[in-house]
Amino acid sequence: MIRIILLSFSIAVSSLALQGVAVAEEDTTLPGEHPLVTALIGATILDGTGGPPLTNGTIIINGSRIACVGTLQECPVPENAVKLDVFGKWITPGLVDSHVHFSQTGWFDGRPDGVDATEVFPYETVTSELREHPEQFYRSYLCSGVTAVYDVGGHQWTLLLGTEAENSPAAPHFRAAGPLVTHAGIDILNTDEYSTFLPMSDEIEGRTSVRKLKDAGSTAVKVWYIKPSEERRETLDKVLMAVGDEARNQNLPLIIHATTLREAKVAIRAGASLLVHGVLDEAIDDEFIQMVLENDVTYTPTLVVTSNWMHALASVVLNTANQPDDPNDCVDPVTRQKIANVAAFAPYVSEQMSEDKARQWLAAIPGDLEFLKQELLKVYKAGVTIASGTDAGNPLTLHGPSIYNEMEVMQEAGIPPSDIIIMTTRNGAHAMGRLNDFGTLEPGMIADLLVLGGNPSVDVANFRKVEWVMRNGEIHTISDLSYANACSDSVNPEDVVQAQLLAYNAHDIRAFLACYAENATIHDLSRQQPVLQGRAAIEAAYAFLTQSPEEFGVEIIDRIVSGSVVVDTEHIVGLPTDQKIPDAVAVYEVLYGRIQNVWFPPSTIK
Repeated sequence: MIRIILLSFSIAVSSLALQGVAVAEEDTTLPGEHPLVTALIGATILDGTGGPPLTNGTIIINGSRIACVGTLQECPVPENAVKLDVFGKWITPGLVDSHVHFSQTGWFDGRPDGVDATEVFPYETVTSELREHPEQFYRSYLCSGVTAVYDVGGHQWTLLLGTEAENSPAAPHFRAAGPLVTHAGIDILNTDEYSTFLPMSDEIEGRTSVRKLKDAGSTAVKVWYIKPSEERRETLDKVLMAVGDEARNQNLPLIIHATTLREAKVAIRAGASLLVHGVLDEAIDDEFIQMVLENDVTYTPTLVVTSNWMHALASVVLNTANQPDDPNDCVDPVTRQKIANVAAFAPYVSEQMSEDKARQWLAAIPGDLEFLKQELLKVYKAGVTIASGTDAGNPLTLHGPSIYNEMEVMQEAGIPPSDIIIMTTRNGAHAMGRLNDFGTLEPGMIADLLVLGGNPSVDVANFRKVEWVMRNGEIHTISDLSYANACSDSVNPEDVVQAQLLAYNAHDIRAFLACYAENATIHDLSRQQPVLQGRAAIEAAYAFLTQSPEEFGVEIIDRIVSGSVVVDTEHIVGLPTDQKIPDAVAVYEVLYGRIQNVWFPPSTIK
């Protein structure tokens, strides 16, 4: 469904723009509702199960769930269905990123342990903004075709996002582990208000930390098991075993960051069900592979995050900004501005980070990546369950579009695209413990899917050609989710509403329309059909602005903001003295930084 978004519609529009506007066909859908049934007809369907592609297929969506997947004969389209012609396109399940961090920004302001610029970007301020505005990442993920994410370590507030996101068409499914249990915390990432880590210096402390996670609502126990010193190795191995035992007692899955071969084996012995990174220090051996297979461990390689760190550090040292790999302009403007402003971080670079050192890092990346690809192919050929994950939130591993490069490097390693699709859909859902809800396109599953302009089973780079994303049965165009030509640098609803008001008062029709979604609809509640439907119709109705007197516009008398809803009391200015129009209340609701729908009471239509 196309979600209705309530938007301010001034009385000036009522009296000037709506006169003589043709009304769309009768529609029994009530304002604020979406059609019960949607049919996608004609695409090639890759259902995520590993089965053969279904050409000229049909998917019937009933509300938020998939009702049928098959041929047109097998899935007859109900008469009342909204029919979407997707002939010549490809449909896959929505992508799953099984390793993200909402407590990190994608740049050094969120990882001051890399470049400590907290003097300019105070860590508590940065994290407070992240807590208050997770929607910037919700949007970047959906815009990139990612409909589910697993936050495998971060601040405790991330535990609250799952419920908020679950039934929202404006957010990916979200699961969080919360603070990381570790023997090796980073002081700068722990503050009075925001703690990234919980301690495990001994068995009692480790068990206590697990119980704290359970009480806080965590869905897993994440252990950051950095290679211990030789003198502490035996003791900390026992602590990890105790943590794993307590996780089982609390009925929480154990997921572990262990990037060295020895510690990865210890992690499996402790009961890890998910290794959130590949092994980095040496080649994996037969014993490791056998342990992974026998214990049904899911393996998330995170191939590109380390090279992204190197590129990010080098960009600051060499004062050369990186252009984000973001083909659909899904990353928010604030993050882009921080990445571009390397000069703000340069004064805080460690003395050990010389220009020669930076160039050495960059030169080493191809060889390091080649090693990781060879190791991944070894794991793949052994039949290990692999789930795609990016470690998004780390510098230059950006929330959303980083999934593309991760999949493409997996393909470079020699894994067939058809299997990478499974790793980034079905296996990701398995890693999240949600395989019964999403990850495949089958009857009864939540309707999360992508419509692509290229065949990803030939080349996973075609996921960059995502055109539509459906989340929870609601379909959105990527052009609406994208920040390209956005009317505001912010996704904050009040900022978007204010931007369209300023454009209206400036009589700038182009800027005004940039605040509207491509499929935006304007409703009059006295009717059961839209007054205006689509950006083109709105443009025609508002064409009068270009001919209006300079002083004509709208003043806001009062404004109330509640979540995505903005309620304005509006007053028209610049009318002839003999024309008086009463003030009116207008309601805006903004999704993805654009106006999706306009609603106004019938009293404003004359």
